[in-house]
Parts: sequence; structure tokens; C-alpha cells
Amino acid sequence: MFFNWRLKIFSLKKQAWAYTQTSFEEFRNFQTISHYLN
Repeated sequence: MFFNWRLKIFSLKKQAWAYTQTSFEEFRNFQTISHYLN
């Protein structure tokens, strides 16, 4: 039970990390696009 709970926390952390990574990539792409537009 305890191990299962830790595994759940770990997968949640991994999901959050992946989400922040993709958000950062999208933000960088947006910065690049706006830079080219200006």
C-alpha cells in the first residue's frame, strides 16, 4: 500500500514535470514567433 502511494506520487511528479517542460517549450516558441513578427 505504501509503495503504491509512493508510485502514484512519483507518476504525478513526472506528469507535472513533463507538463512544465512542454509549457516552457511552447513559451519559447511563442517568444521566437513574436520576435520574428516584430
